[in-house]
Amino acid sequence: MRFNKEKFIIYGLLVGMVLGGVVGTWMGEDAVHFGFLGSLFLNALKMMIVPLIIFSMISGVTALGNVKRLGKLGARTVLYYMATTGTAVVIGIIMVNILQPGKGFAPEQLPSDPGALPPGDFSFLDVDLKDIPWRSLR
Repeated sequence: MRFNKEKFIIYGLLVGMVLGGVVGTWMGEDAVHFGFLGSLFLNALKMMIVPLIIFSMISGVTALGNVKRLGKLGARTVLYYMATTGTAVVIGIIMVNILQPGKGFAPEQLPSDPGALPPGDFSFLDVDLKDIPWRSLR
């Protein structure tokens, strides 16, 4: 029987979601201590998005072989990329105006340095999460 990576990833994500729901229900407020796993996962995804897009476009161009064959296809690709990026920006602006994230927080409630930890709330995991380079790619 052949190992299927795609199914393994999907099953792993589903198991993780179910396990997260079970642990969250079972542990209640104490499940917050496992929040760093979600942060690591999301930061890893953010770190992979830009290189994945760039390398997939580079591999597509090099697979064509002759640069002259890129003419019409290249124009369509750039147009498609610009259209989807523009659509994402417009949707983002509309959603920010509708949802208004951060509304209701007074500036004095927010720390002056978002990366600073209040005294006493310090752990090794906080240092690890802040030192990982993909935190600065947002």
